[in-house]
Amino acid sequence: MLTGRDQWYNEGQPVIRHLRDFENKHSDKTTYCLFIAPQMHRDTINTFWTAIKYEYEGNKQRIIPLSINNFVSLLKVLVQIKTENKFLKHSEIARLYNEIINSSNSFSDSDGWLRNIPNAISSWQKSLNF
Repeated sequence: MLTGRDQWYNEGQPVIRHLRDFENKHSDKTTYCLFIAPQMHRDTINTFWTAIKYEYEGNKQRIIPLSINNFVSLLKVLVQIKTENKFLKHSEIARLYNEIINSSNSFSDSDGWLRNIPNAISSWQKSLNF
């Protein structure tokens, strides 16, 4: 729930370190990390940006930074699907996560990438055809 610079200190570096430990322990699986906070501090998002675009301890990571509002949007889609008795494959969620991560290549800075995440969720929702 931190939003200031202490978010980076308490959560930025520890998140990528714990994710790397988890990735190493489960190297046979694709691993994603959802980081959910009321808002992202620029130092935190730049730490994640570096880890997904370049690397952390030698390998790129898959971190999805979501504001609480972004997460609520995602949950609303999932509730709608459930309400309509539809089935959502895990691969569809992975497709969204990969789209968010891969979209980092379309931006020259982390701020543009972060601002685009709601658009990625909306586009993904429309592509589901539910």
